[in-house]
Amino acid sequence: AKFRNAADCFGREVQKNNIHLKILYQNDDILVVHKPVGVLSQKAKQDDYSINEQIVDYCLANNIVTKQTLLAFRPSVCNRLDRNTSGIILAGISMAGSQHLSCILKSRNVDKYYYTIVNGNLNQSIHDIAYISKDKSKNMSKVTKTKTDGFTKIETYFEPLQTINNYTLIKVKLITGKSHQIRAHLSYLGYPIIGDQRYGDDRINKRLCKEFKLKNQLLHAGLIIIHKDDFFEEIRINDPIPAQFIKIMNIIK
Repeated sequence: AKFRNAADCFGREVQKNNIHLKILYQNDDILVVHKPVGVLSQKAKQDDYSINEQIVDYCLANNIVTKQTLLAFRPSVCNRLDRNTSGIILAGISMAGSQHLSCILKSRNVDKYYYTIVNGNLNQSIHDIAYISKDKSKNMSKVTKTKTDGFTKIETYFEPLQTINNYTLIKVKLITGKSHQIRAHLSYLGYPIIGDQRYGDDRINKRLCKEFKLKNQLLHAGLIIIHKDDFFEEIRINDPIPAQFIKIMNIIK
């Protein structure tokens, strides 16, 4: 396991050469950063400046890589978040780190937790298995309870943390990880995420977006636990619940 130069990096904000990264964890092989709302994980168009490009520029500025070594290996994010979801992004900054992160994410040797606020009183935890299919042309996923051709199994665990006036702050554990899984799964179960323009309740969103000036769904990737193996010691990475979440729950109260 490699932990050199890691401890003093937690929570450090880097602002160098117009790079504005909040670093949550760093060692010789991986870099973990906070992705703000509105920023892409990876670029969709040629001129996008995503978290991925920021990480590459950070590595160049700090001599982790050089322009010459980029020809053989390029630091890259290993998980993605929707543009309007905030939270933890994992990146490999060495060949070994990148390969191993990709491997353990596929093998589910990483626990991923999210926080969200939904409409509805969720009074007890739900561990649900369903099936999902995504229409790429509409960028929209559909969830069903029964196994159906073209649908993939999903599994999610929802834990209520606070319920106030028909709204619930929820901690979500992703057991599988499919595109739009949390948003579509919660909507299917009858607990749409506040501010979610794709899967949410339009009537509630219009009112709350006006009241709270919301421009995005309230979904935050707040905790990742990498389990010990032959490469890593156990690594626990926190990205605190955004102040906006707490403010909204207090206003609702």
